[in-house]
Amino acid sequence: SFDFDSFFRTEEKGEIIENIPGDEAFVGQVELDSKINDLWLGITWAYKINKNSSLGATMFASYLTNEKFFDMRLQALSIDNNNVAIFNNSRKINYKSYGLLWKIGYAVDFSKMVSFGITLTTPKVNLGGRGDFVTQEFLTGIDTTGDGINDDIFIANAQDGLKVKSKDPWSIGIGLGLNSG
Repeated sequence: SFDFDSFFRTEEKGEIIENIPGDEAFVGQVELDSKINDLWLGITWAYKINKNSSLGATMFASYLTNEKFFDMRLQALSIDNNNVAIFNNSRKINYKSYGLLWKIGYAVDFSKMVSFGITLTTPKVNLGGRGDFVTQEFLTGIDTTGDGINDDIFIANAQDGLKVKSKDPWSIGIGLGLNSG
């Protein structure tokens, strides 16, 4: 589980944006939010090889939700001629996926003081999922190329019900235990 929210806002006066001649009154803000929750539920089987070692395997069902939001808003007002420049950029991604994965482990006790273990986790086999994506970008009031003409931009894209295909790597875990009594 991971939950991160951040917000930054500033107000400035001065020569902030090169493409706007003279001083500006500038307001800018950035927001970034990210939430991830990956729930694993598993069934385990274990086998004692001998008195000091064992082998185990677990099959997990995974349910992953991921929500990300980014929003940047920049506004500038030219103090000399009252021209306004605005840049807004936002993206929102939400998806849910579910699948299966397996973890295989081996453990050995070398003595009463030292134990060792190793695990191998498979990539997730995707069984399904659904996602949504929204992006918007808007720029007005700025000549970005220096040709004397404002280069306005308007982009808007919203997509619902997208198929989710996540990729997960193989992973190996190694542990060493020292019992100090």
